[in-house]
Amino acid sequence: MRRAVLIASLALASLAAGVSSSLGSTTSGVSLAGTPFHGIQCAPVTPSKSPRERGTFAWGTSNQPVAGKPAYVYSLPTSIDPKTYPLVACDLMSPLQPVGVGTSGYYGLMMYVPKGWTIPNGFPYGVNVEEYHFQNVDAAPIILQLHPNYVTLALETGACHLASSSSPGCEIRSNSAYQCKSNSTRTCLPAQYAIPPGALVQGAWNEVVMHVTWATDHSGGVETWYKVKGASAWTQSTNLSGIPTVQYDIAVGTPRTQFIDLTEAYTGALSSPLTVTLGNYVTGSSLASVTSTMP
Repeated sequence: MRRAVLIASLALASLAAGVSSSLGSTTSGVSLAGTPFHGIQCAPVTPSKSPRERGTFAWGTSNQPVAGKPAYVYSLPTSIDPKTYPLVACDLMSPLQPVGVGTSGYYGLMMYVPKGWTIPNGFPYGVNVEEYHFQNVDAAPIILQLHPNYVTLALETGACHLASSSSPGCEIRSNSAYQCKSNSTRTCLPAQYAIPPGALVQGAWNEVVMHVTWATDHSGGVETWYKVKGASAWTQSTNLSGIPTVQYDIAVGTPRTQFIDLTEAYTGALSSPLTVTLGNYVTGSSLASVTSTMP
């Protein structure tokens, strides 16, 4: 694995071209009607195929993040063969949406892990729980990666060499899990966090709100805030400006026309089962419109 965001590229390299065939309101007994999601890549709907072993998904009602809104419960299995299946994943997909260069959006997500929760593998990148604006260029430009006591805001954005190329990667990079070195074609930012180290509370619902100005040039930016369910005040964790936030193939020079978001549990091969519980995936046109949904 060359770097963190390649996780998603390996899993989703063929997704964008054929995503419309995966969309549906009901998928093998998991009803997506009335939810923000239009497709699912979990067992048994999507069978395991090297390099990805598929976990399962269920709606949870015993630990709801918001009254009347079920939790998203992802169950990832012990890896049956880490050499054949070095990755394990279960993904819910948004509908296809226009890329919207020059637009701005607000996004919310809640996440829960029990006390004592750990990730039973040596994978340094934690568990991907959200991928924003995936276009099948080089993973997603913004990924939330869950660790036992923090959430990384991983960036791989701007002009990119395709994930399928001999030297994939984008001009702007940041991830707490690897030491990126800047050169003439890329800029490595310091580690960014949606929830800083030590601030994630196990045994409670943790809330993240993000604001993104979507741009292919340096007029873009990302801000994030976090709190624990029940707290009254939000704390800002990221405030980046002057960076591209949309990926595009450097050989083409313009972004693709559509994207999907993925709400998921995605990590390396596991030595024991792992459960990740998410909830309240929301989008809005203002900070207040999203924070008002967060209890």
